[in-house]
Amino acid sequence: EESRLNPYDYYSENKSISEKQILRHFGNKSTILRGSNIFGFEPGRNSFFGYFLDSLEKNNKIVYNVNLNTKRDFLYVNDASCFINKICEKGWSIWC
Repeated sequence: EESRLNPYDYYSENKSISEKQILRHFGNKSTILRGSNIFGFEPGRNSFFGYFLDSLEKNNKIVYNVNLNTKRDFLYVNDASCFINKICEKGWSIWC
C-alpha cells in the first residue's frame, strides 16, 4: 500500500513504528499488509459486521447511524486469504 502513515493513537503509532523497523531491517524483501477491515460471518462479535448481523437477526432490519462523510473499505476474509496466498506463492515475506 502506498498510503502515508498517519498514526493517531497508541495502537496506530505502534503499527507505524513496527512497519518502519520491518522496512529498515528487511527493505524490499518484505510485504506489509494493512488489513484492519477484513470481515467474515461474525454474528455475536463486537465488530462492525457482527453488529449488523445481530441487528438483522433480532430486529429483522439493520439500523445504523453514521456520518454521511464517513468512508470505509472492507475486504471479505476469503478474498483476503486468496490475496495473501498469491503473495506467498510469489515468495515474498509477509508481515501482517
